[in-house]
Amino acid sequence: MDSVSLIREDLDDGGFRRDALEITRRMNPTSIRWPGGWFVSDYDWKHGIGPIDKRPVDQNRAWNGWVSNDVGIDEFLELCRKVKAEPYVCVNAGTGTPQDAAALVQRVKGRVKDWNIGNEEYLPTLGGTSGAVYGSRYREFAKAMRAVDPSINLVPVGAFDLQPGLVVPDNLMYKFMRFMIDWNRSVFAAGCAAHELLLGALLRAALRGAGAAH
Repeated sequence: MDSVSLIREDLDDGGFRRDALEITRRMNPTSIRWPGGWFVSDYDWKHGIGPIDKRPVDQNRAWNGWVSNDVGIDEFLELCRKVKAEPYVCVNAGTGTPQDAAALVQRVKGRVKDWNIGNEEYLPTLGGTSGAVYGSRYREFAKAMRAVDPSINLVPVGAFDLQPGLVVPDNLMYKFMRFMIDWNRSVFAAGCAAHELLLGALLRAALRGAGAAH
């Protein structure tokens, strides 16, 4: 026996807590993003499909914890359907590949329009890097994903730019913040159309307002 997963008795037919679903419906979210946080930087969506009792238990190195994979992409989409929210899916740009992301687009083709490539790669987590490197990687992911579905909306990772010289190398925070220096400018330059996508994301967020959930 490698793991044990306990199941509550008060779940609905999809495995979700009825009380949590009701509270979420009251919030009336228009969009739900998944997976969230650094977690996605070491998440393999392929381990979250198929019979739940056959799914592997993974150690997520970004969060330094374990995940049962009881909730995968199919369960997430079902959750969105139940609470009438648009799914906003984040792909793994840390340890994942453009091919993995394209395969996920293929699996859910026509059901997910909004996609985020990576999460906070400007911080020193798995996949953390400079804006120039991320921008180049963003292009690779975008090409692979749009080859499957050209209609999808892609959102790159943006940050609060730090001006060069604001945090010097001997500052205690430099190791943590070094990738944020000129991040957006570097992403725009390396990612070409990334600035249009980022502006589009900001506009979408403004239109959605408080209706977005994470």
